[in-house]
Amino acid sequence: CLGDTVQLALFSRSSDAYDYKWYIDNVDMGSSGVVTIVSSDSNSGGPFMISWVDSGKHRIAVTSTTEEGCKSLPTYDSVYVHTSPDATFHISSGNSTICIEDSVEFTATTINYNYSYQWVPVHDFNNLNKPVIWGKMEEAHNVITLTVTDPFGCYGTQSLPVEADGCCKLLF
Repeated sequence: CLGDTVQLALFSRSSDAYDYKWYIDNVDMGSSGVVTIVSSDSNSGGPFMISWVDSGKHRIAVTSTTEEGCKSLPTYDSVYVHTSPDATFHISSGNSTICIEDSVEFTATTINYNYSYQWVPVHDFNNLNKPVIWGKMEEAHNVITLTVTDPFGCYGTQSLPVEADGCCKLLF
């Protein structure tokens, strides 16, 4: 996922490999604009801790050189970096004045049934993993939070304060 920190390392290497050069999308990894190197081992073979700062498909290549100067052919791998899903939402139904104990409908901006939707606080919602949901405003000061997770495990979170007035409370 975009922003994730991952480890990049060699799986195996030949005994005569001496120095390594890493490339992302044909650019030296140290100069690449698609990753940030968070940490690295002093050995050029890694491991490296990198953070993805650009989404999309990226090609990783590594070459090695022996002490005598013989250069290997590159070895390639690729990765698809996903953006976090949009977790913004809005109040879609209810009175212009929200009262304590009112039911209010919330709608996620992005509706994708491959995504998972988690609304918080749990006691305000009958959490049914839906992008459109009714919640009960149980307190005067509410902070509603939506976490949206895509099939790749990437997630986005958004919070919205909702104020409720004691205007409508009825007691029997």
